[in-house]
Amino acid sequence: MKNIKILKEKIAKLNAEIKKIEAERQAQAGKITLSVFKSAADLDNAEKMAEFKTKITEILR
Repeated sequence: MKNIKILKEKIAKLNAEIKKIEAERQAQAGKITLSVFKSAADLDNAEKMAEFKTKITEILR
């Protein structure tokens, strides 16, 4: 009986560790996703800025 209790405690600790690792993995995936979206937004902003500069240059001519 004592061995079963010890095993249950170890299993509970392992399950907690698995949940912690999974949460860290999901957090990392979220950071990567956010980074990709931020890069896409930066690229879009750079393209819009280039278009704006072109229009301003044309107006000033």
